[in-house]
Amino acid sequence: MSVDWQRIAVAIASKVQYEVACGRDRLLTEHVVRLALAEAIQSQVTGKLIPEFNHPDIPGNTSLDLIVMSPRDKKIEVACELKWVRKTTDKASRNWIQEIIGDLLRLECLNKNLKKQAERAVVIVGEVSELTLRVWDRKANPGGKQPRNWIAGNLMPGKEQYKEEVDQRIPMLVDLKNKGPSFRGILRNASSEIYRKLPQSYLGLPE
Repeated sequence: MSVDWQRIAVAIASKVQYEVACGRDRLLTEHVVRLALAEAIQSQVTGKLIPEFNHPDIPGNTSLDLIVMSPRDKKIEVACELKWVRKTTDKASRNWIQEIIGDLLRLECLNKNLKKQAERAVVIVGEVSELTLRVWDRKANPGGKQPRNWIAGNLMPGKEQYKEEVDQRIPMLVDLKNKGPSFRGILRNASSEIYRKLPQSYLGLPE
């Protein structure tokens, strides 16, 4: 399976920008953005697109935002989580970076009914100012008088590790075994249901 995530990103960004240009930005919701994501993915795959799919490896009601089921062997070809990051209208505060890390780890724990070359992606869409403040610039305090560490830079792939040519990009290894202690609070609160079963490392390739 090979999904062109750059095209997916361009399609969703174009949809969001169109709505903003039409003065409908306050009508944008995660459901609207998810529909744009589903349409963009569907343009590249032949399998069945299923929303809110129950996570097969986590007990309870944990679900994945979108999956693509292969038509023949009924296995997962694509698994995707979406995060729509924006300022809330009710002045409530959401820990966006924690939610994103939780989505990432739940995707990483996906094993059952997964095709060998299945693709997993967390798609993050939102307001630039909110993303910068609440996600990209967020730091964690490891304690012990150590300097604060960038959360996204350590737990999510960063573009500076890659060449411009897509076929020359090498996935970045996120080493939770060594980095985990510095982000224990974030990891525990982001994925309490799987905290004790987290992988020691995972690969990530940004678009």
